[in-house]
Amino acid sequence: MDRQEFLSNVSSALGRTSPPTDVGPTPVRYPDLSEAQIAAEETRTEVATRSAELLDDAAEAMATAGWNVHRAETMEDVGDMIAGICRDIGAEKALRSGHEVLDEALIDTALERAGVELRDMTLNDGMSEEERNAMRSEHREEVFRTNVGITGGDYVVAETGTLVIHPKKGVSRLTSLAPPVHIAVIKRGQVLPSLDELFLLEHVDLNSGERHAAMNLISGPSRTGDIEATIVHGIHGPVETHIVLVG
Repeated sequence: MDRQEFLSNVSSALGRTSPPTDVGPTPVRYPDLSEAQIAAEETRTEVATRSAELLDDAAEAMATAGWNVHRAETMEDVGDMIAGICRDIGAEKALRSGHEVLDEALIDTALERAGVELRDMTLNDGMSEEERNAMRSEHREEVFRTNVGITGGDYVVAETGTLVIHPKKGVSRLTSLAPPVHIAVIKRGQVLPSLDELFLLEHVDLNSGERHAAMNLISGPSRTGDIEATIVHGIHGPVETHIVLVG
């Protein structure tokens, strides 16, 4: 089946009398990397200028998407806020990623005061490869036994209420996906207006060699539905998601 035949079948299924005009392949938005880099710098400037407004937009969109949204004025508030969430849900064990924002928030100290056992997913640089493999195996088992996964993030997309996380050293996908509760921390200045800006920045970073891994896009708690549109939470990810927006 060629492309035009496929489009004709889609048109018929939608009740249209004729297929859409074949406009050819989708054009590349930024064919030249230098042009994309200029646009990316303009985007970063816009994000910084509109940071307060975008943070408010993100809070509204994320609440609509099913996130439990928490607002913190300063990083000093974040650790106690996360400890409070853990107390409220009766969490005994939590696992954290290696995001620096969690160090800034002093969550280790706050959770210790709250009586929550906190494990770190970060591997030690001084470990041998055998030790690192053993630690990875231990982490994979531990992440399914813990109550809460705590991470930072790279961006939030205000348009869709989506958290963006790039897996990297100290940042395992499992921390945000396996525990039944996920808590993430995002600072003002990390919120992008829409997916257009996200894909532009990703395009620049990938082509500049600054990004080598895929990204996770998280738009609230795990949801799936059957043919009757009955929604079930927590089938393939957290049943509950919290976002702490700082600033």
